[in-house]
Amino acid sequence: MIEQKSSTKDLDKGIKQSDGSFLTPYQQAKRYSANLPYSQRPRWIATSNFKEFRVYDMEHPNSEPQVIKLEDLGKEYYRLEFLVDKGNEHLEKEQRVSLAAGELVGKIYSELLKQYKDPDSKHTQESINQLSVRIVFCLYAEDAGIFGHKNMFHDYLQDFDAKSMRRALIDLFKVLDTKEENRDPYLADDNSKLFLYCK
Repeated sequence: MIEQKSSTKDLDKGIKQSDGSFLTPYQQAKRYSANLPYSQRPRWIATSNFKEFRVYDMEHPNSEPQVIKLEDLGKEYYRLEFLVDKGNEHLEKEQRVSLAAGELVGKIYSELLKQYKDPDSKHTQESINQLSVRIVFCLYAEDAGIFGHKNMFHDYLQDFDAKSMRRALIDLFKVLDTKEENRDPYLADDNSKLFLYCK
């Protein structure tokens, strides 16, 4: 089980949950795991914030996690091999798809970064990381039908030209962060109001 957070999140600090409690990403994943049927509970829990990966072995739940820094991933990737059953053809296919998706996200990231006025600033780095995470979430949510029906994200964006895309995304993220009953009843007729609440 993997609990992924943005680069601005501290993996040691509690994050407010929908029930009002504060849980670290590890505690959040453990709670998810505890609610699964016993036979489906994960052996491994991994948390990440795009800067480091922490791997917890549930055979030793009180032991310290293995920590892998993003900057060291190129030489320490083998420490994550437990995530993949190399003899499983289905998983190998999924891995190839994941790699292709990662390359696509990398291209999106690079093209978006070119649009920022100060691409090297700390604020820009934090902003584009957050934007990338949100776009990836939207792509997966669209594919899984979480938004209500498939292709909603695509259909929403196709109505805007390149110059209007930034405003369209800002408006959409605001809608996604707002419960349906609290949304502006006079939202523009751009289909954003059809998206389900995804807090």
